[in-house]
Amino acid sequence: MNRPLFLDVTIQKGDSQRLSTRLARMIKAVIPCVIHEVSQTRASVVDQLRRRTTNANESWPPTMKEVASRICRLLKVELQLPNDHFIPDDPLPIILESGYQIDRRFFFESIVENFDLKVSDSDWQSMCDNNWSIRNFVEFVCQHGADKNAE
Repeated sequence: MNRPLFLDVTIQKGDSQRLSTRLARMIKAVIPCVIHEVSQTRASVVDQLRRRTTNANESWPPTMKEVASRICRLLKVELQLPNDHFIPDDPLPIILESGYQIDRRFFFESIVENFDLKVSDSDWQSMCDNNWSIRNFVEFVCQHGADKNAE
């Protein structure tokens, strides 16, 4: 069984020491609008996802499996992550923090578009601030959304 994603300080520290990361910070200090520095959480999340060699689709309850699979694919695509091997207990805030701000916005827009979900910005923020897991998010989408791809 896979362990839920967490912030791996060792990986984050190693990533912050990379020359490219240090150069990006220097350039951003001089020209803030040129480079949008990604959170150091990204290195930790990417590394852990790469170590998940099998699709975690089997860890989802049958009633949520299809919606969970689509949401996980959207996370992978919109946040530009290496795979969609998310498990139900993965914390949504850590996953979202691993992307650029604009990528998070694209993810939320994709959810609205694919599931006809009506959610205010304050509700989106609440999901991130209150330590929702992907399971909580999938349950919310199942309860409040209308799957546009359903037949």
